[in-house]
Amino acid sequence: MSPFRNRLAIVALGLSLAVLSSCESSNVNRSTTTAAHWQLLRDQGFVAFIYGNYKEAQLKYGQALAELRKSQESDPVEAALLTDLAEAYQSDGSYEKSRETYKIALQIINPHYQLERQTSAYGVGTLLVKCLVGLAQSDLEIGNNVEADRLYQQALRIAPQLLLPKGELDRLSASYRNIVQSKFHQGTMSVAEQAAGEDNEPSANLTTRPNLPDTWQFLREQAFEHYASHSLELAAKRLRNAVDQISSKRKTHKLASPGTYLMTSELLTCITELAIVEQELGDELKAESTWREALRLSRAELWPGHPGLADSLGRLARFLKSRRKFSEAAPLLAEAVTIREAGLKTGSNLAASSLSSDLEELGFIYYHLKKFDLAEKSLKRAVEIETKSNKLVIASIRLDQLARIYSLQNRFQDEVAARRTKLHLLISDLGPDHLEVGKNLCTLGTALARCGKVDEAEHAILNGIAIQQKCTEPDDPLLTDGLMALGNLYRTQGKLGTARAKFQQALKIKGKKHSSDGAKLSEILTALSDLDCTEGNIPRANTLQERALAEEKQSAAPDLGRLEWMLARLRDIQTRLGNQNRIEEINQELIELRKKM
Repeated sequence: MSPFRNRLAIVALGLSLAVLSSCESSNVNRSTTTAAHWQLLRDQGFVAFIYGNYKEAQLKYGQALAELRKSQESDPVEAALLTDLAEAYQSDGSYEKSRETYKIALQIINPHYQLERQTSAYGVGTLLVKCLVGLAQSDLEIGNNVEADRLYQQALRIAPQLLLPKGELDRLSASYRNIVQSKFHQGTMSVAEQAAGEDNEPSANLTTRPNLPDTWQFLREQAFEHYASHSLELAAKRLRNAVDQISSKRKTHKLASPGTYLMTSELLTCITELAIVEQELGDELKAESTWREALRLSRAELWPGHPGLADSLGRLARFLKSRRKFSEAAPLLAEAVTIREAGLKTGSNLAASSLSSDLEELGFIYYHLKKFDLAEKSLKRAVEIETKSNKLVIASIRLDQLARIYSLQNRFQDEVAARRTKLHLLISDLGPDHLEVGKNLCTLGTALARCGKVDEAEHAILNGIAIQQKCTEPDDPLLTDGLMALGNLYRTQGKLGTARAKFQQALKIKGKKHSSDGAKLSEILTALSDLDCTEGNIPRANTLQERALAEEKQSAAPDLGRLEWMLARLRDIQTRLGNQNRIEEINQELIELRKKM
């Protein structure tokens, strides 16, 4: 899947979190048995989809649709299932099928959106945006750039009205940015940029544009255009103007209720977008100030238990976390968790999903503050929520994070227990021969090895590799994780020749198919370098380690902690070679790297 399609998939899957819970609540006449059956089929399709088995996803979604249609007429739930099916076609490269399926979904959802937009358009509006995004993607893939642009513009006009879950609006605008990028590469410009050049002020267009919406709406539209064409300074300027326009309008339109104003959600949306742009500009002081302004407004205008307040708290906390201000981020996210917990008591599926995500972030922050008991408590609560919601795959991901915390604390017995629980959940949900089960058997084997249970570890890893080989091609990069686990196990037993053979096998696969799946190339090269050091071949160890360092630096998201470790290891090798000049270069690199950490 291309990077562009990956971004679109994130948007579409993210938007789907809010859709079914809202749409399903309006359909209470279906039979409980049938509802449970189609929902089970849909869940099976979703699991197949997230693990890349698109044919199986198409089959399950199709079966879910057939079951659903037995019990009711066309409604938003059917449209939601159709969008799931369209996504599976799209991810499989069947763009024409995807387009036709999205169009059927739009035919169903459009009348509902027009009917409900004045009262409760959140669920159907979110689904409509998801359909438009997906259809735009398919059109772009088959070369219908103009139609894709039109659909995206329509989605962007609807999205700000919906109070989408945190992060979805900026992800949507980022996806539109990619559409514009793609069009620029083909020598075309967006309609709005042809009509108004980037240097034009908003006032120059206001007098000539027919049927113009409120000034702030047009400013936001221009901001999207500038953002899409990488003119971030201009986008920030337009958004600041939009914030001023809304603020001015709110002051002159007070409602009867004290402290409540018109257009709160619109102002929060614009402030949030401004903070995102300022963050991308690298102006962290301004971005932090803007995030704090969004929180101030939320506290002033929203009731204390409002999910929008939790969103504002979470956004600021995540920003502070990105700047490593963990002690400031922790109480904000803890407050957001308290609000989400109260919302969960109302039975909101969306509250459960958001709460689990916030608890995961809070666990990470507590870990960095060395509050390990609180980190453990947060992640256990996240596992409990996902398990209770029967989202066993998501629960297993939270368990994986908990296991990593145990491992970093050298609590290897607890790590093994967490990984065994995770494996049990995956087998219960996916079956014993699923690819993810094989992958996690290998991870469990590594944990068992850390506990000194070598025979049990080898058995788990070999079983894991056997399952993965059944589910993949012989040279699939996913196999490299198991090969690396087995190689590391043999190395700890002193079987260096056998270990080298496994590492070389992993390197051969990784070199043949450059992929983000499986072990990192830098990890494989480092393992081989370590073997050469053990065997006394220092020049070859140095060559491999230099190559591993270069690979890590060139990766899409280099791990700063791993880079520090690799530089320190390379310095040790250079010391053994007596290469003083290279040692001084590495020391300087370490100084610069630690400034970023």
